Amino acid sequence: GVDKWLDFFLDAVISTAESSINTCTKIIELRQKNIEAISLLAKRESESTATIIKNLYAQPIITSTEIMKWTNFTRAGALRAIERLIKMGILEVFNDSSYGKTYIFREYIELFGKE
Repeated sequence: GVDKWLDFFLDAVISTAESSINTCTKIIELRQKNIEAISLLAKRESESTATIIKNLYAQPIITSTEIMKWTNFTRAGALRAIERLIKMGILEVFNDSSYGKTYIFREYIELFGKE
């Protein structure tokens, strides 16, 4: 009765904890890869790119408006930053609607659906 339920419950807790640790490890690896990529950029580009990427971990689907808020860039500057992030493989176009493009940090989002 209770022992079987407790075993089942503890197995579920252990499995969830292992999955969380695995996801955290992958996030750390992704952040390290991004830091290395940023280090190859020019100083001004690396500072704004680091700011953008830091914010992408909290908001992985964005528009150019978010980039403008995070960096104080003009729309043209934000679009250049987005293009740089696309070339780096960090962002990709998520939706291209009549209201404007949205971009996704897919590699990060996918960490939460994989084991």
